[in-house]
Amino acid sequence: AEEHTFKLFRPRDELCAFCHTLDLEDTEYLHKPMIKGDCLSCHNPHGGQEEALLKGDSYADMCKNCHEEQWDAMDSVHGPVAAGACGACHEAHGSRFPELLQKQGRDLCLQCHISTAASIDAAHYVHGPSEVPCQICHDPHASTHSMLLKEDPIELCESCHEDIRVKVESSVTKHAAVTTERACLNCHTAHDSDFPRMLRDNPKTLCFECHDKKIKAADGSVLPNMKALIDSGKSLHGPTAQDSCVLCHEIHGGGHDRLLIKEYPSNLYYPFSDEVY
Repeated sequence: AEEHTFKLFRPRDELCAFCHTLDLEDTEYLHKPMIKGDCLSCHNPHGGQEEALLKGDSYADMCKNCHEEQWDAMDSVHGPVAAGACGACHEAHGSRFPELLQKQGRDLCLQCHISTAASIDAAHYVHGPSEVPCQICHDPHASTHSMLLKEDPIELCESCHEDIRVKVESSVTKHAAVTTERACLNCHTAHDSDFPRMLRDNPKTLCFECHDKKIKAADGSVLPNMKALIDSGKSLHGPTAQDSCVLCHEIHGGGHDRLLIKEYPSNLYYPFSDEVY
């Protein structure tokens, strides 16, 4: 090729446009090679392995020439990224939306995540971030956290719910469900729910997921199997009968024994004795 002496029929930036007229009238954002008229930075003029004569063995190979990103070290990689299908989300030449995206906000994500879209539409309660771009919580390419989250659930939730963060950190009595395993997602759903406060189920059912066995508390005391205790009862306390543990107990942490909302003695006021009765 270096010995070729053939002259081009037209200036290089006009050669492609002579045949390939792109309709970019409504596009607000253009890909930099388009602005420069540098079609050959992405396309091979003679032939290639990929559709549209793209350079490289895949769409991603061509994009990586300019967009250097390291996905190999990430624990969670978005499907289109793993497949090298950058064109599933981005326009190649120009777009009406930033980042050359095909659609704006959550509309882009929900065109693939159909079950999530249906769940949100049918739910009684929708989490605020679910109504705005998904990138508030998720990284669209890859992440070191599960579900492409930008942070671990507890850090991510507390970045908005500052009052809960303060409550958890300042609590004398800690609730393990808030800080262990899936943290906030032990009890709450991320996108939508049929229960208030984005709970996964009614409070009593959620509590019994852990309190269906004896639990050794941090102070060494043993909490009884509350599910067995309540299921065996012939007369239930009103809040218990209403599946509402939260009327008496703090959920995220508190300053009283057993996460009670107010102080209550751990022993009877007057232990039985002949002198008293």
